[in-house]
Amino acid sequence: MMRHPDVKGNNVEAFVLQFVTPEFTSPEPCLMAIACEVVGTVTKSGLVWSNEEHLNANFRAVAAALDDPELPVRVNAALAITELVTVHESGGSMTFAARVL
Repeated sequence: MMRHPDVKGNNVEAFVLQFVTPEFTSPEPCLMAIACEVVGTVTKSGLVWSNEEHLNANFRAVAAALDDPELPVRVNAALAITELVTVHESGGSMTFAARVL
């Protein structure tokens, strides 16, 4: 997704903020699981957040999904949090990740 020629600048971040982040509060577990998967995937693909608050909101949403009663949500949240911590640990933001979690 991130390598597609039409994806430029902050298009992916805007997409995540507009369509993915709101699904963390969805009553449908399937949508929450997909939201976790998308955040993990775009993080692994190199999404650079323009605003630390956006990163913080997604970090918290994924961390909260770890406590969801549905197994698919918890599994995708664990995979996403792994990507978030791995990417931001190597970037020197581990103190940020520890603060959020």
